[in-house]
Amino acid sequence: MTPSAAATDQFEHVSTAAVLTLPVGPLDFEHNPGFLVGRLSRRISAEVDRRMREHGLTFAQAAVMSRLWWQDGLTQSQLQEQVGVDGSTLTGLLQRMTRQGLVRRRRDRADGRVMLVYLTPRGRDLLPLLNPEAEAANERLFQGFALAERATFFDLMHRALRNMEAGGR
Repeated sequence: MTPSAAATDQFEHVSTAAVLTLPVGPLDFEHNPGFLVGRLSRRISAEVDRRMREHGLTFAQAAVMSRLWWQDGLTQSQLQEQVGVDGSTLTGLLQRMTRQGLVRRRRDRADGRVMLVYLTPRGRDLLPLLNPEAEAANERLFQGFALAERATFFDLMHRALRNMEAGGR
């Protein structure tokens, strides 16, 4: 029997809450938060990416556009932070999006070193097409969840994110 099969057999009839009191170790992927969050993130990204590609976009491009729909004229640094990509990735995304006529970049008049990013009219016009796609992906994610469970999910995710962003050891 493999170690993972042994771990599965060992915890087969034990609730998740009970497993958390047992010494399962970091390689118990069924109860490892980093593994589960990463796996969920990849699945959500793949679902949204599939839906966005029907409109000629990628998940990452849609994420940039989403931020700009909320607040147009963000700096590249702000977009980088909010979308969660590194600088070179964002630069490539914005170059492609500029060629597609979705965004335009302009130097900040107050500080010429800063690039501001704006949606073009074409980019703005995609909101009514892309928003239902994102909503459908979210509905799939939350299928079978009560509204209170959805709220708890977000509360816990935000708290965990704040913990990880707080730094320290």
